[in-house]
Amino acid sequence: MAASGKAAFPAIGPAAWQATGRPVYEGGSPAGPAMQFYDFTTGSMPAGATLTRASSATRFNSSGALVSETTDVARFDHSFDGESWSLAGLLVEPQRTNLILRSQDFSNAAWVKENATVTVDQVSPSGASDGNRIAANSTATTFRTVYQQPISGLSTVAHAHSAFFKKEDWRWMALRWSNLYGSAGDVSVDLDSGAIGTPPGGMAASILNVDNGWYRGQLVGTVTTTSNSRVQLGCGGNGASSAVHFSGTSGDGNLLWGAQLEAGSFPTSYIATAGSAVTRAADLLTLDLPDGDWDLSVLTPNGTFAGQVTVSGGNGYEFDWAALTGALTERHVCSITASPT
Repeated sequence: MAASGKAAFPAIGPAAWQATGRPVYEGGSPAGPAMQFYDFTTGSMPAGATLTRASSATRFNSSGALVSETTDVARFDHSFDGESWSLAGLLVEPQRTNLILRSQDFSNAAWVKENATVTVDQVSPSGASDGNRIAANSTATTFRTVYQQPISGLSTVAHAHSAFFKKEDWRWMALRWSNLYGSAGDVSVDLDSGAIGTPPGGMAASILNVDNGWYRGQLVGTVTTTSNSRVQLGCGGNGASSAVHFSGTSGDGNLLWGAQLEAGSFPTSYIATAGSAVTRAADLLTLDLPDGDWDLSVLTPNGTFAGQVTVSGGNGYEFDWAALTGALTERHVCSITASPT
């Protein structure tokens, strides 16, 4: 298939195919629609596919910087494998709202500081000097965190909590909750190995390496109570294992940035906030499939997912992860093959 990103068959030849972006058949069109192929691995939208989104949204570019794209701009996201950045695919995400205020300014009064000081003068994953440094304010054996309480907008459904961390002096950081899941819970992030600890029962944790020593820790669980809700980002010291309380050298610290708490069963791309919660609109991907029944095969970085859809109304097909078996937590599209049934 040609690299233009859209193909069908059987065509007379590549020259005619490439000139129109559509197949050309001997004696006219066949009785029914042809197989359609949409390739998103070129970093641009293929013929026959359009994307709209009613807000700005973020992605990692090919240099590893977290950048914001304006309304209706397709986001070709990149991932880091520990050595280099490569294209992960087209981001197609649901609408999400970051409930945390001042998500990248922990020096603000919206964040309570416990036995710690915060300055904003470090290079963050965005490449700007808006990264935060949390530092011990004494040598006492105690906890050192920043937190927000209460959290407005919570409901008793699954939520994903995430934040970016970078080691300066301490090996360990932590994502913590109080009363969000019926009791306090936390998961440790090992900034030496890039590993994440085992979360409390009923919760799931993951970690992303986003280069230059930065990691995004991610924790998902179902909220059981919304009263007295607290979200914390804590320090865990420099020992062999993470510690809630540890003795430290006054002035020692680590870097923080980009806290997020969103309703949903998996974390999505970062949403920056200031004095109020911010909503990122859904990505709406439309394919110009003719009316009829179609088998879909969708390639993502995690494998291939299949499903069946019916297109009607003459307006093409609005892509939906829910139509594919086992794909509800997927976010990146590499290619889509649609075969008529």
